[in-house]
Amino acid sequence: MLFTTIGAILLGIYTNYMQPLFDFRAYKVGKDIPAQMQPSEPLKFSYIMTKNGEEKTFDKYPTDTTWAFKEMKILNEEAKPKITDYALWNAQGDFTQESFKGEKVFFIIQNINHYYEGAIPEIKSMADSLSKKGKSVALLTSAGEADFEAFRKNNSLDIPYYFGDEKVLKTIGRVNPTLWILKNGIVKGKWSGYALPSIGTIENAFDAK
Repeated sequence: MLFTTIGAILLGIYTNYMQPLFDFRAYKVGKDIPAQMQPSEPLKFSYIMTKNGEEKTFDKYPTDTTWAFKEMKILNEEAKPKITDYALWNAQGDFTQESFKGEKVFFIIQNINHYYEGAIPEIKSMADSLSKKGKSVALLTSAGEADFEAFRKNNSLDIPYYFGDEKVLKTIGRVNPTLWILKNGIVKGKWSGYALPSIGTIENAFDAK
């Protein structure tokens, strides 16, 4: 029991500062984000209609207009999109589809009130190096625009930024901040702000099959 208790405590501490040992989320390394935003197969529905007190279920919506619609049910729930709420935007408009083009490096600073401050200097240095290598680098946050602008200036983070839903950004990266990279919409890497990788490790992750 002692070893189990110690192990549970150590695991809790580890997952508080690092990414989960086992990632079952839709945004884990190797996942294709655009593909998961689409049904895995055409969705099938049944339509419950009524007429003169009679209730009947149709596989296709009836062309007989004397039937009144009551309810629609999906028949293949497992085919529904795994991701339905991923979206990125800023004052210029929606960035969601653009985030799936080419190699993208995102530093997620979801909460600007509670984050690992020690990662900021390294983020600035990495962002500069990666930008010079032609990578598209941006910050992601769910903070308000005015608050994030102030945060950015206070920390000299001269990096483009986009907004995302708080729940989505927390799902992508449990640690604040988190480094998350995409290549053509496929997750190629994810790291805790407490253990950011080298530039070479990021480049290798982009090139990995």
